[in-house]
Amino acid sequence: MTIERLNPEGMHSNPAYSQGVSLPASARIVLVGGQNGVDAQGRIVARDDLAAQTAQALSNLAKVLEAGGAKPEDLVSLSVYIAGDLD
Repeated sequence: MTIERLNPEGMHSNPAYSQGVSLPASARIVLVGGQNGVDAQGRIVARDDLAAQTAQALSNLAKVLEAGGAKPEDLVSLSVYIAGDLD
């Protein structure tokens, strides 16, 4: 699938992101719900290890994308939220 990245004239252009994207009319869109660091049984992976939980969440994301016929490189937008104690 061809994703057209939109960076209109007169707006800031940054190689790290685009101001918008356009997908072909025939594109299939897969919407993925929030993923977190849990295994197939719903258990939190490595409760005190942010890196391991992040890896699990990204693995879960990849599985959902694959089930929808997509790959990580097909992602148009991704938000990451990290929550926890600040103590």
